[in-house]
Amino acid sequence: MFVNRNHELAILNQHSRSISSGSRINIALFGLRRIGKTELLLQFKSTTHDSNILIPYINLQKIIPDTEGFVKAYSKELIFETVRQKEQADYPYEMEDLLLLASKLGDMETHHVRTLISILKQHEIAREELLELIFEFAQKLAEKHNKKIIFILDEFQELLQVHSRFLQVMRSITEKQKDVNYWISGSVFSVFNEMLNYKNPFFGQFTRMTLENFDRESTHELIDSTLPFKLAQNHKDKIYKFTNGQPYYTVAVCRKISEQYALDSSINTPQVNYCIMNEIFADTGSINEHFEYILDVSLAKFRNKDRYKTILFLLSQDPATLAAIARHIKKPTGEISNYLKALLRTDLIFRKDSTYHIRDPLFAFWVNNKYLGLGTEITSGKAVEHLLANLVSSQPSSVVL
Repeated sequence: MFVNRNHELAILNQHSRSISSGSRINIALFGLRRIGKTELLLQFKSTTHDSNILIPYINLQKIIPDTEGFVKAYSKELIFETVRQKEQADYPYEMEDLLLLASKLGDMETHHVRTLISILKQHEIAREELLELIFEFAQKLAEKHNKKIIFILDEFQELLQVHSRFLQVMRSITEKQKDVNYWISGSVFSVFNEMLNYKNPFFGQFTRMTLENFDRESTHELIDSTLPFKLAQNHKDKIYKFTNGQPYYTVAVCRKISEQYALDSSINTPQVNYCIMNEIFADTGSINEHFEYILDVSLAKFRNKDRYKTILFLLSQDPATLAAIARHIKKPTGEISNYLKALLRTDLIFRKDSTYHIRDPLFAFWVNNKYLGLGTEITSGKAVEHLLANLVSSQPSSVVL
């Protein structure tokens, strides 16, 4: 759902106009999971009707995470977008015969696909050659059709799994291209920042944008657009207070409120409280399921997951230093330091000065209470009031990015 990202959309539109006029602008869009990066990028793509610009889009979490999977998706999306704009028709995205699609454009495109197929059939695939082939093809396509290209690569950090030298190969080809721009997004800040820092190939190549939580006015607008009835101002303020303006959390709570309203034909303060808490903690709550997913995905590659969960539980109570965590767990600081470095790469936590914090305060609240055994549906009014009071006392003014 795209709601009130008009300021950010206006910035993207201005950049696209500059690109259409001959500028080259690469953009790196940061934002936590479920904050609306994909919705913003897709809104830009769907509302941009400049015939001088092609806007291919790939969500990198939805392709096979290897070189072959990437080059197929890249070539297919680039050719598909060119044909779609040229013929002003939408073809099925699942079109299987890429060669047939390329033939609609001409010999150069057909030759590219034949070469791609030939390399992919080899017993030992030259993966760097594949990457060079597709990045060079984008510029050739732009020149042939007299177009500018804004290639959107959503969840760009996933490309680290594609090839160990992916960034180096990509920059070596793309930095000299005048017509191909890359707009990338990322939800794992530590990894994304590392890719763009001064030690790595893309330093200085991207204009950075950060997608923040909604302010009070935008949250109220989102609530109004989500609910099929008018919610009282104080209830909207309560939702904003507890979701901190995070759009996904806001929508999840509103849907729960809508279900409750359908049952009772009215909504009062205890019911709003109930909906908030059950979305966060009930086994069927969307926010609860989201947090379960984040935890599972973030810790999936780690051994000794219980140790990581113990550290998260400690940080959910209070931010702590390395020494304090090691002392509490009764393990050497060197061992705990390794655990913390791994957690920093997941973006569940961040370090400020010498203290470690959980990045999302609502996730911290969830971790703390889940470890205390809270689960399933909450029916006690006193339990809800107690949890809300704890949430109020633990919530900072904003999520730290």
